[in-house]
Amino acid sequence: MSGNNITKAIQKNLDSSFLSSFARSKIDYFGMEDPELLEAYQAGIYDATVNFVGEAHLNITGTSQTIEEVKKFLRQASFNAELVLHDHKGNLLQTVADQEFLAETWFQENYPEYQYTQLILMIPKDNNRAKLSKIAHDFFQRKFNDCKYAYVEHTDTDIYHYHVIIEKSFNGDTLIKLRSDFISICIENQARLL
Repeated sequence: MSGNNITKAIQKNLDSSFLSSFARSKIDYFGMEDPELLEAYQAGIYDATVNFVGEAHLNITGTSQTIEEVKKFLRQASFNAELVLHDHKGNLLQTVADQEFLAETWFQENYPEYQYTQLILMIPKDNNRAKLSKIAHDFFQRKFNDCKYAYVEHTDTDIYHYHVIIEKSFNGDTLIKLRSDFISICIENQARLL
């Protein structure tokens, strides 16, 4: 679905009172030089899309501040290493020992009070595994190229999704921008959002 069709679908489905009450974010759409996003912004609905739709696509599921919490997340997300985790360097973590070594390495390099954020990424309306994989990898490269992260793909539910842990903390404005960027990449890859 093109950005123009997404814009029309959103306009059709969103309540006008919601749109009129929504405060726009500080994202520089004009600087992005993306005609589809610019069109949606000018139509007055893209910011609403990010909030109205964005939570279903990218959400924070928790935080980890200790090495034990990071190890626990890695174990649980991988079902005790039944699923392969990937780290920010492209390494495959196939055992619990690999996961524990990764967490120990992270904590040796960072201050103990550093916060790790847990995210979930999905495209509920476009359950195309190859498309989601490409979108997730593009997203990681663009947004988290300067920090450590690990992720695992889940195919255990009707909706394919990724669990991610990132050495970063997010405030509300940063989360809105993150969702906007994820949805932008979804649009680029012609994912069906609605």
